[in-house]
Amino acid sequence: MPDAAALWANLLESARAQDAAPRTVVPGTGKSTLLHGLCGAESNASVLSYVHTSLDKEQLHNVGIYTLHSSDDAVLSTLPYAFPPVERGDAPSASLERMRNAVFLLVLDTSAPWSVLAQLKVWLASIRSLVDTAHADDAPSVRADMRTQSPLTDGMLTTNLGVRLVLVLTKTDAAAALVKENRVREEQLEYMVQVLRTVALAYGAGVLGTSQAHPASMDTLRSYLDHLLFSVALPWDEHASSADLAGLCIPAGWDSWSKIQVLDESFQCDAYAHAWAEAMEGRGTLLDAHADKMPPPPTSAAHMHSEVPMPDTQAFLAQLRAQQSSSEAAASLQSTLDMPAVGAAIAAQQDMRLETPRKPRRSMHNDVLHAARDTPNATTPKQTEVLHSFFQSRTSQ
Repeated sequence: MPDAAALWANLLESARAQDAAPRTVVPGTGKSTLLHGLCGAESNASVLSYVHTSLDKEQLHNVGIYTLHSSDDAVLSTLPYAFPPVERGDAPSASLERMRNAVFLLVLDTSAPWSVLAQLKVWLASIRSLVDTAHADDAPSVRADMRTQSPLTDGMLTTNLGVRLVLVLTKTDAAAALVKENRVREEQLEYMVQVLRTVALAYGAGVLGTSQAHPASMDTLRSYLDHLLFSVALPWDEHASSADLAGLCIPAGWDSWSKIQVLDESFQCDAYAHAWAEAMEGRGTLLDAHADKMPPPPTSAAHMHSEVPMPDTQAFLAQLRAQQSSSEAAASLQSTLDMPAVGAAIAAQQDMRLETPRKPRRSMHNDVLHAARDTPNATTPKQTEVLHSFFQSRTSQ
C-alpha cells in the first residue's frame, strides 16, 4: 500500500499540472459537437463544465477546456471561476495572466445565420466584462494588449481586449443546405462572413469554419489552437483560405479590409466596424440592419400567429351535427346500394332486351327502358341510368 504522504503528493502534483495547463474557454451553440470532433471530449449541460484533455494523440499538449452551455446571466456569472487568482502574495495578477495565456473559442451556429451577430455580441460582451473585472482587481500596469507579428493595417486590433479570440463557425454544412433549399441566398451568407471578418479583424481574432461533413476542418482548427497555445512564436504553416464557408480559415493577423471586400466591393468595412463598436455600447442599428438583410427565422411572428380561429361553441356543435347527419345519409345510401334487390333489378332489366316485346307495365322505370330501346343504335343502358330508374320506380310505388 503506498505511503499516504506520497499519495497525497502525487495528487497535488497532478492538480498543479492540470491547473498549470493552458486554458481554453468555449462558449456558444454547438460546442458539444465541436469538442467531440476536436479532441473527443464530452461537454455536459452544467453551468460551467471542465475537462482536462489533450489536443494531440501523443498527449504532449494537455489543455484545460471550460465550456458554458448557454448565455443566460446566471451561467455567464460563473465564467470568472475558470480563472481563479492564485493565492500567492507574489502573483496578485495571476487571474489576468491566465486569461492572456488562454484562448477563447466563440462558437457561432451558422445553421441560424439570422442570429449569428446577436450570438457574437453576447459572448464578446461577457469576455470584455471578464477582463475588465480582473483588471479592476489587479495593478493597472499588468494589463497588456494583444501583439501581432504582422504590421497593423486599417481596422486591425482597434478593440484590444488583451486576450486571444477565435470565431468558430459550426454547422457550415447546414448553412449550405439552407442555400439549396432556397431559404438563404449565397450573397446573404457572404454578407454574414464579411461582417464577422470585419469584427474579428477589429479584435485581432481568427475565423475558422468547421463541419462534421469535412473532418479536415477539425484538423485545421486543432492545429491552429495548438499553435496559439504552445507555438505562438513560430509561424503557422497552414494556408489561409476564404474560398468557402466550410473551409474558411482566417488566422489572426492575416486579414485586411481589402481582402474582405473581395467578396463584395460595395461592402464598406469601415462603416461596419464603426457600427459594431456602436452596437457593443448599446447604440446604433447594426443588428436590426443585419436582421433585415438575413431571412427571418423559422419561428417568425408571421408563422407563429397563423393560428386556426376557434368557432363559437354553439356554431361548432351545429356544424358537428350537420356533419353527422351527412355521414348518416351517406351510410344509408351505401346500405341501399348494397341491397340484393339492386343487383337483381339490374340483371332483370338487362335481360329484357333479349325477350319477346310485350306491353310494359306503365311506370317511369319501364318508360326509361322503352325509350332506350327505341333510340337508334342504342346500346345496353348505363348502370347509372338503370339505378336511377330503379329508385324512381320504388318512389312511385
